[in-house]
Amino acid sequence: MERIRLGNETFELREMPFDRFNFRTEASNLAEEGITVVEIQQNFLHLSHPTKFLLSAYVDQKIRHGNNPVLNWMASCMQIRYDNKDNVQPTKPHRGRSAKRIDGISAIVTALARATLYAEHESVYEKRGIIFF
Repeated sequence: MERIRLGNETFELREMPFDRFNFRTEASNLAEEGITVVEIQQNFLHLSHPTKFLLSAYVDQKIRHGNNPVLNWMASCMQIRYDNKDNVQPTKPHRGRSAKRIDGISAIVTALARATLYAEHESVYEKRGIIFF
């Protein structure tokens, strides 16, 4: 929560997208502090486009994350799940039985669900790509 508050003070934070699982109380507290929070449902409808955007940015080498070892590990744990309508979303293997985690990747996709809504406008990300820390 403190990092979100710091991000709000440091940057022009427009929205705080979140996965409702275990975060609703914190989201409510942030909203009371004046931070716009947006719940992103974790399903194909809401995650397919941002997942495809992230995968495309990766293939096009538009992602820079400083070779973060934790994010690299999470990316290596990630699998892609498809439905029968060409929609995709990230998933971890053996859900519920595995120590593998993709939380950082899921957070990126959740954030991209909102960030890509503003893609119609020229963005600094189109020029330099997205930087992940």
